[in-house]
Amino acid sequence: MIFKDFNTKFLGSKIKLKVVLYMLSGAGPVGERELSRAINTSHVGVGNVLRDLESVNFLRKTKIGNVNVWSLNEKSFAYSATDLQKLAKTQPLPYLKGDLEAHFGQSYAYIKKTVLFGSITEGTEKASSDIDLFILVDKEEHKKAALKIVLEKNDYYKERYGNPISPIIMTEKEAEKNPKLMESIRRGLVI
Repeated sequence: MIFKDFNTKFLGSKIKLKVVLYMLSGAGPVGERELSRAINTSHVGVGNVLRDLESVNFLRKTKIGNVNVWSLNEKSFAYSATDLQKLAKTQPLPYLKGDLEAHFGQSYAYIKKTVLFGSITEGTEKASSDIDLFILVDKEEHKKAALKIVLEKNDYYKERYGNPISPIIMTEKEAEKNPKLMESIRRGLVI
């Protein structure tokens, strides 16, 4: 999912607004040409809009024969933000941070620190970018437990934000041996 300029990617044109409203009307899965006829817009413009809406995880594309069929991703952040007044003020990064705090914050005594870092916090992410998450644990034997938590929660993040978590789990000793990585993590967002 693209986090930077989310509102513009999501509803930055009249065509996008038409497509979003049509999809929210309960029309169900629809092909590009069928959708372009329904909203009276060129299929080329509709195709570009559909790819933008896929990049913010609002729509899912399924190939049926030679046709791309588009449907709502009702579990996505973008879908949950479709209250248009709310959307004008909504950015997904604070919600992602809140979800990470709930899942990885103070709940586990052996997790000393959690940091969101990388392209998402730098604003350079692509739709396919992972959610880079650094987890500092107190002991080597707790690395597996932290990874288990990530694996249990990963489907949630893929559904909601369209991106999997890419964890880096280390002890303090390991972190001290990786100064270049730690510099990147210091520029991140502490959870």
